[in-house]
Amino acid sequence: MTADASGPVRPEVVLLCGVAGAGKTTYALGLEALGYVRLSVDEEVWAANGRYGVDYLASDYTSHSLAAGRLLLERLVDLVEACADVVVDLSFWKSSNSAHHGSNR
Repeated sequence: MTADASGPVRPEVVLLCGVAGAGKTTYALGLEALGYVRLSVDEEVWAANGRYGVDYLASDYTSHSLAAGRLLLERLVDLVEACADVVVDLSFWKSSNSAHHGSNR
């Protein structure tokens, strides 16, 4: 949490996004060890649906990912309202996903 001279302590939210294998999860796990709550779209999809291309069709990943994102957004809002520090770990499996999210900046 951070505090500035003009106000109360505020929660900190760290957003990590990029291609798979870039080290986001390793960094997020380090923040989790410091007390941050870690939210991961990929882990939420896995917990709810199983393994990509094994337990569900690869063509279903987008809908599973969007559902997981909505759930994690609700959790994020609740955690920030509770003044918890949060790290959000996002991964772009395909360049088309990265382009889509990048256009929403």
